[in-house]
Amino acid sequence: LQQGYNVTAYYLRIWLEDELAHLGECPWEDDLHVCQEVCEHAGNVPLETVSLGKEYRDRVVQYTIEEAQQGRTPNPDIM
Repeated sequence: LQQGYNVTAYYLRIWLEDELAHLGECPWEDDLHVCQEVCEHAGNVPLETVSLGKEYRDRVVQYTIEEAQQGRTPNPDIM
């Protein structure tokens, strides 16, 4: 910002947020609130929320399940 760049922050929503919402506690909302505070502190950086639930399930969760079913230790952090 100080150097004149246009900056936008992104909060990526993944699968657990929606699946755990029925429990009455939504920790993702706390995370989003922290992101909003950081953006405000940094000079009102715009924050966009992007839902990647389907992509996360299709690429990371499915990979983890398939690897485990084949007796291998999955490493979803590399996905």
